[in-house]
Amino acid sequence: MWDGAIQSSTQRVTDALLHRAVLPASALAFEKVSGAIAVRAALRRQAANQSLLFAVPEVNAATARHVVAALLIGDHAHTNGQGQLPDEEVRRLLRGDVVLVTQAISDSKAELESLPIGRGLRLSDVWEVATLSRYTAATSPKPRVFLANPGWLAKMAQGRRFGAVIIDASHPTTFSRLPELLSTASGCTQLRIGVSPPPSDSTLSACGYPSRLAVWLWDPQARHDAQTVVESSDPVEHTTGERFLWVCDSDAEASQALAEVYKWLVAAARAADGRHYPGLRQCWGIYNRMRQVAVPLAQLEQVAASSWAGNLRRRIEELDSVGGHGTVAWDTTWPQLVAAVKEAYGVLLRRQETAKFWAVASSLESFLASMTPHLRVVVGSESELSLLLPALEEVVDGLTDALASGRVEFVTGSKEARLIAEGHVYPTVLMAPRTDGLRYLDVFPSVRVDELVYPHELDVARANQSRIHAPWVPLLKDEARVRFLEPLGFRPPRTASPRRVAGLPKVVATRADGHRVALVTPAQISATLDIDSLLDAPGSGAQVGYEGSGESSSVLSGDIAEVAFTNGERRQFYANQKVDVFLSETGTIERHLALELRPGWHVITFVDRHYDGLFQRLAEVVGSRLPPDQRVALELWRTAKRHLAERHPNKRQLHSRLVDRGLKSDYATFLSWVRDDEDAVIAPQQFEDFQVLACEIETYAKSRTMLESAFRAVQHERGRNRAMGRTLRRFLRAVVSGDGYEEALAGARSLDAAVADVFAAVEVLVVDSVRRIQRTNDA
Repeated sequence: MWDGAIQSSTQRVTDALLHRAVLPASALAFEKVSGAIAVRAALRRQAANQSLLFAVPEVNAATARHVVAALLIGDHAHTNGQGQLPDEEVRRLLRGDVVLVTQAISDSKAELESLPIGRGLRLSDVWEVATLSRYTAATSPKPRVFLANPGWLAKMAQGRRFGAVIIDASHPTTFSRLPELLSTASGCTQLRIGVSPPPSDSTLSACGYPSRLAVWLWDPQARHDAQTVVESSDPVEHTTGERFLWVCDSDAEASQALAEVYKWLVAAARAADGRHYPGLRQCWGIYNRMRQVAVPLAQLEQVAASSWAGNLRRRIEELDSVGGHGTVAWDTTWPQLVAAVKEAYGVLLRRQETAKFWAVASSLESFLASMTPHLRVVVGSESELSLLLPALEEVVDGLTDALASGRVEFVTGSKEARLIAEGHVYPTVLMAPRTDGLRYLDVFPSVRVDELVYPHELDVARANQSRIHAPWVPLLKDEARVRFLEPLGFRPPRTASPRRVAGLPKVVATRADGHRVALVTPAQISATLDIDSLLDAPGSGAQVGYEGSGESSSVLSGDIAEVAFTNGERRQFYANQKVDVFLSETGTIERHLALELRPGWHVITFVDRHYDGLFQRLAEVVGSRLPPDQRVALELWRTAKRHLAERHPNKRQLHSRLVDRGLKSDYATFLSWVRDDEDAVIAPQQFEDFQVLACEIETYAKSRTMLESAFRAVQHERGRNRAMGRTLRRFLRAVVSGDGYEEALAGARSLDAAVADVFAAVEVLVVDSVRRIQRTNDA
């Protein structure tokens, strides 16, 4: 019925967007429909207090670009529609500059500038497409389409009016700020459109739903139905993937110990009742790590000891210094919670391997025997990979070749989210249920997801599947879609009948040995307390963050360095955290501890994620665009090399050992490969030295295929890094001098679009002063 409402429209612009080649050829059917809806929303002038959100599972940046393209085409058509459109529809739709908030700035610029908008015109003939930042200056009298990193919107929107703001929230960083971005947009435009993965119930509420936000859900069935509307088929299938819950019940003692921790986490969260509970967030983080461990915990603790966040032992020891005495909820549950955490840690320390190791090994064996082209395994931390991969290679035949070819990849949860936002969606094995704001990935996935759970987590996992889909069940109904469309002028024919309601993803529970678990009734949403949501509640005690660490901020300790900048901003860093400094006189970039910063120094920051490191950010975006085999090879090499360095704190002894095995490079060169810096040289340039270094790592010592695959990948990376370094220095000079910003960005785009997108998020701040703040562990 909803599809009939759009199909029966006689509006000429709608017809052109749906059925003619006016949008880019890559636009999918649901994106064309989204564009038509957006244009009609602009034409009908939605109330100033209501935004429009397209919720799209596994969305990528292309969808928002196509919505912007439709709006610009629609604006041109309605502005110049005399004699072809009704008189009341001949007018400007976009009264002012347009802002597309996105991480994918370079691709958006290239696509929009070349967009045909009618009668031989390109978009760039009518609109100037420019990057929005405090370094941007107007270069022509044309109206502008601004492409803005999400961090720049708040900095640049105050006191300005725009014709429309479209928010591409496909990237996890932008998605986490969706309520803030919509609120900022509401202060500078009447036409606000967001494109994002399906938000949680609490995020929808924070965005103003339902009074200030209208939502359209593009579930797989609706995307399939959109093909009927546009009368063409997409090059991809729109399916709903099944979810398999694998119950790892082979270790009763470990299962019971973890269940006891979970029991007291629930008790503490209930007792807190939404109020601040000192230490609860730390305990939840420790439990979440323990339930994902698949390797010998004693070995993992050794590897993780020198990582930024430290190992579990350190984090558990810090619990003894947490203070909350005098609060009934804390006094009656905290001692038991800490005791349960320590007991579970002791039990796992005694394991040579865990039940989840054999479960993931079984999943890999089944995959390798299948015809499925790619599998992604999501692990708890990068520290675990150096131990997990060699152990799996011992028991899973063919895994080494699958890793070398990129058919199997191992990633952390945050990297998985970024890869999905880039369009890399593959069948997935989760070592534990998703948490930390990433559960939106569980809403209508298009691929199969295998989730490994302990017995006490089975009903929790099932209830969570019901919980995350609950906000969307009403929007699946055809009647709800028709109510959404009617104010925009789309009405179904009287003879139309409702479309069937789409089904939710099927959940299958199976023991790790392959036997199906009998489920008598569906899991009830109210059956289990949702701890993850409570920890995200207001007042739950979020602290200073270090987003580049990949760890929850609450596990970090130590004094804080508060840096005041000359523009009036103040930012807090951990005292032993390094930041990037641009030395403009020499054109070099150095990393310094936050407490070592000096007045007048130029600190390289990012407007969207203040605590990112420059190298980390560049590696993240460039890596996500590489072919799977290169991406996997580089990820494995960086992880393995880092843990080799961590296992050998005495670098002089390690160098001597390698020299005895044939290493030709001197000590200073060797240090450039293994020093504790994100921008260290990635690997030796000569294969002979690379082989000597790599063979100190078990994964490469046993596999010539892996060795050669890694060397090829790092050679390509070395070439990219050299060119990137030159381009980066030119860009930073332009930022500091205030001259040539757009030209420097254009130079970066000619090198790599992903690199230019990173540069577009850069803000260089000048240090005014630094002070140390002592920090306690009672938060």
